[in-house]
Amino acid sequence: MIRTSFPGSFIKQSPPALSGYEVEHWLRITVRDPKKAGSIYETGVTHGANLARGLEFRLANEPVYYQQALARDVHNAKEKALAIARALGLPLYDLPVELKEEPASPPTPYSQTAVAAFSKAPPIQTQDVAICASVKAIFAYSFIS
Repeated sequence: MIRTSFPGSFIKQSPPALSGYEVEHWLRITVRDPKKAGSIYETGVTHGANLARGLEFRLANEPVYYQQALARDVHNAKEKALAIARALGLPLYDLPVELKEEPASPPTPYSQTAVAAFSKAPPIQTQDVAICASVKAIFAYSFIS
């Protein structure tokens, strides 16, 4: 993804005059080995990058883990409903009356970071990647035994 020039500031005069422009190039780079991220980052700085935005760690096969988290959340919802039914002494209908997937929040990238010149590859602190799923489950209890 590359984003190119956009206008800079205008000088207030009639007609308005453009006093300059800024150029930004945005690149998305996928690194399969996180240990190489620092040297790749250094290469960008060496070749003129002075601002880094949105450094994020993601899983290559994220949908598989999301499906597992979703299934676990559905199972947990049923277990909680069973615990409530037992506490009330009521039988629980096996299937939920309503089951809805709640929107997942996107991963949070690292904050915008100014890049300093490094004599060697800057250390890149990896982070844990959390895959979250959430469901809303409504179960019915039988009041007639």
